[in-house]
Amino acid sequence: MWDGSVFTVTKFDRFARNMAEANKILTGLSGHGVLFGLGAPVYDWNAPFGRLFLQTLAMVAECESEVSLADLATEYSVGRPTIHRIIHGPETPT
Repeated sequence: MWDGSVFTVTKFDRFARNMAEANKILTGLSGHGVLFGLGAPVYDWNAPFGRLFLQTLAMVAECESEVSLADLATEYSVGRPTIHRIIHGPETPT
């Protein structure tokens, strides 16, 4: 990437797994003079608003990821609604 390039993603939650990782990647991009684009808008990591906005997005994306994982764990523990489970109810571990 060249100085002044724009690194663009369409969904922020696909960009990094957590806030620390997003911070590290955005700092690295900024160090090379690369701007960050989320869809059409471009945000400058060195500007106060850009830093605040992107850190807030990273925080929300991390929270949504944790909620999704918790919901997925619940779904796996209960299991999908098969005919057996509909008729006999959920199995209880012994």
